[in-house]
Amino acid sequence: MKKCFEGINKLEFDEFKRIHGMYSGEGESVKYKGEVEAMAAKGAVEQWLIQVEDQMIVSVRDVIEIAYNDYKKKKRNEWVLSRCGQAVLAIDMTYWTIQAEIALREGGASALAGYKATSDQQVNLLYTQFLI
Repeated sequence: MKKCFEGINKLEFDEFKRIHGMYSGEGESVKYKGEVEAMAAKGAVEQWLIQVEDQMIVSVRDVIEIAYNDYKKKKRNEWVLSRCGQAVLAIDMTYWTIQAEIALREGGASALAGYKATSDQQVNLLYTQFLI
């Protein structure tokens, strides 16, 4: 799978050869919103791989939307550890950009320096949590 799709190490099959999700090399999993019927392709791998790609797009979009909505509901360090890496990166960059733009607009370089201190504190908190 790694040669077909970057970041997918393996797929989750059931006993009927239906595909229900995907796993990264790090062991993170994303459940598909729908299932892929690999046997329905009757040996045409390219047909079910297209369905895998479709489910991958829909499912990752869903995971990212859930992470976006969940961001303000949890403590940041809990949020980071409860979501898959791709969703955390996408949403964290989104919120970082929003907050950096607000800081620049409202207070210029000095406010941006204050936001940098906040960002550094968030990173250090996560770093410390992983060391313990």
